[in-house]
Amino acid sequence: MKLFKIFTFLVLMVFTPALAQQVAPSVQNSAGGISQFENWSLLSSVGQPAPVGKTAHDSLEIASGFLNTLFAPPSLTHSPPDSGDQNQEISINVDVTDESGILGVFLSFRRGGDAKFDTVQIAEAGGNIQASIPASKVTSRGVEYFIFARDVEGNIIRQPPSGFFSVQVRVGGEGEVKVGAQGSPVPQPAGTEQTAYRLISVPLNLDNKSPDAVLVDDLGRYNKRKWRFFEYTAEQVNVEFPDNPSAMLPGKAFWLIVREENKVIDTGPGITNITSTPFQIPLHPGWNMIGNPFNFPIPLSNLSRTSEQSVELRFFGEGPDGNVNWNDPINDPVTRINPFEGYAIFNPGPNFDALIVNPDLSTSTSPLPKSPAEQLNWAIQIIARCQKARDADNYAGVALDARNGRDVWDRPEPPVIGEYVSLYFPHPEWNLLSKTFSTDFRSEPVDGDVWEFEVTTNIRDQVQLNFQGINSVPNKWLVWLVDESLQIGKNLRESNNYIIAETFKANKILKLVVGDQEFLQHYFPEIHSIPETYELSQNFPNPFNPATTIRYALPVAERVTLKIYNLLGKEVVTLVDHEKQSSGYHVVVWNGKDQAGQQVASGIYLYRLITEKFSIVKKMILMK
Repeated sequence: MKLFKIFTFLVLMVFTPALAQQVAPSVQNSAGGISQFENWSLLSSVGQPAPVGKTAHDSLEIASGFLNTLFAPPSLTHSPPDSGDQNQEISINVDVTDESGILGVFLSFRRGGDAKFDTVQIAEAGGNIQASIPASKVTSRGVEYFIFARDVEGNIIRQPPSGFFSVQVRVGGEGEVKVGAQGSPVPQPAGTEQTAYRLISVPLNLDNKSPDAVLVDDLGRYNKRKWRFFEYTAEQVNVEFPDNPSAMLPGKAFWLIVREENKVIDTGPGITNITSTPFQIPLHPGWNMIGNPFNFPIPLSNLSRTSEQSVELRFFGEGPDGNVNWNDPINDPVTRINPFEGYAIFNPGPNFDALIVNPDLSTSTSPLPKSPAEQLNWAIQIIARCQKARDADNYAGVALDARNGRDVWDRPEPPVIGEYVSLYFPHPEWNLLSKTFSTDFRSEPVDGDVWEFEVTTNIRDQVQLNFQGINSVPNKWLVWLVDESLQIGKNLRESNNYIIAETFKANKILKLVVGDQEFLQHYFPEIHSIPETYELSQNFPNPFNPATTIRYALPVAERVTLKIYNLLGKEVVTLVDHEKQSSGYHVVVWNGKDQAGQQVASGIYLYRLITEKFSIVKKMILMK
C-alpha cells in the first residue's frame, strides 16, 4: 500500500489532556503557496512527545512528524469462465474501482505449458471492462491467465492473488492426434513383432473414454490379426481388450500394436485438464503404466511422488541407436513426459502411492540430477537379441555410492509384451516386491565378484548375447562368462559375444565373473580346465527345433572347422571355418538354417568336427 504525503511540515500545540483539536491541514505547493484541504481530528495529551516513527488511524498516518493520507489499493472483481472452445476467443469481464485513480488494467495470458505470459493493457481507467484472450492461445493445451490493475499511487491489485486462473478448453470433432516436430500427424508404428508395440495415452478428459470409442473409428473393429490392445493391471499381467473394461483416463497408458501402416489415432472430443493445480496419478504396488495428462511436454523436474521417493520412468520405443526396446536407464534416462506416449513407473511399497504432475512450467527451474553414467566406476552392458526382440537395458558394474545389496542403483526389470526376450539379475533373497532387476551395481570388489543373470524368451529361436563396456573394467580384473550347465567359460576380453541355443522351455542361467586370476580359479576351476582328449558331444536338445548346441573339446590350441551335412553328404552350412581356437571347451549353436540363411527341412543331419589332428562325425535330428 502506497502513501500519499500531504504535509512537508506540521506543528501541533495541544494544551489540555485528551483534547480533540480540529486541525486545518495545509501543504506547501510546488509554487511555494499554501493549499487548503478538509479538517481532520487528532488526539493528543499534554506532555506526550510526537512519535518519531509511524502512528496510523483509519486513512491517516503520522510518520516522522508528517501527516499522510493512506489510499486503499484498487478493487478488482472478476469471475473466471468455466471453459472455452478450441480456437475461439475467451471473453473476460472485470470491474475495477479505485479512490486515487487507475493508471491501467492489464491481462496476462498464455497457453498451458508455456513458460512466459503475454501481457496487454485492456483499459486505462476503472469501470466495467470487457476483454478477450485471442483464439490463437485457446488450444488443446488449455489456457492460463491473470488480471492486475495499477493506480496512480503505484498500488497493484491482482486476481488471482497468486498463480493464475486455468480455463479448460473444449476440443470437438475428432479431437486431437499425436503430432511430430513439424506439426504433422504421427502414425502408429506398424508390424507384428515386439518392435511395433507402443504405450499410448490421451492428454484430454474425453467425453467417451471407452477404448472402443477411441480406437475403432481409426483401426476398424477389433481383430487380433489387425490390432491388439492391452492393459497392464494391478495384478501385474497384460489383459487384452475387450476383457479389460478400464476407461482411457488421462494419466493412464495402454499397450497397442497395429499391423497396417499409416494408422493415426485421434482422441475424439473432450476437454483439457486443469493446469492451475498438479494432477495426481494413482500408483498401485508394482509396475504402473502412466501417461501425460496434458497436451504439452513436462520435464522430469516437475514430477514428484507423494511418498517423496525419486521419480524414475521407463520408456518403450525407438532409442538413439534406432533400436526399439526399453530405454537405457544409464545412458538415456527419461527426462520428460510427452503427450500421447506412455511410461512405466515402479512402486516398490506395499501401499498406494501417487505421481504428482505439476503442469506449471514457469516453476520448472530445478536442475535435473546428474546422469547415472557420470557416477559409475565401470559398467558392463549386456544386450540380448532374439529375432527382432531386444533387451538392452541390463548393466552389471560398480558405482561410486553403491553397496552390496538393494539400493537405488538396482532397477527392477520392466514388464514384457508380445514376443520378447528378457535378461535380468534375480534377487529373491532381497524379499522385495520385484524379484528381478535390469541393473545390479555394487561396491568395488576386493578380489572379485560374480553377477548371476537369467535369460528367457517366448520365441523358439536362439538368443544372442553381446557384452559392451568391457574396456571400462580395470585392467587388473579378468572378465569371464561362465555357463555352468555346459561347464565352459568364455574370456569376454577376447570375444564379447555368446549364443544360447534356446530358452523357450527353461530360463538360461549364466554368470558374469570379474576378478583376479586366483579368484576365478578358486570359484570356477572348470574355466581353466584343459581336456585330455578331443571330444565332440552329442548336440542338445536333440531332436531340436529350431536351434541346437554343439559342444566340443580341444586338448591343444589349433585350427578348427565345424560343418553341417545332409544325409546325401551335401554341405548345408559351415559353422566354424578353419578358426584358430584355444585349448579347452567350446560351444557352437546351429539355428537350423543353411548357408543362404534359409530354414532347412526336418530330417537327420550330420555334423563334423575337423582339426589338424582329429576328425569325428555325429548325427542329429531336426523335427518341426
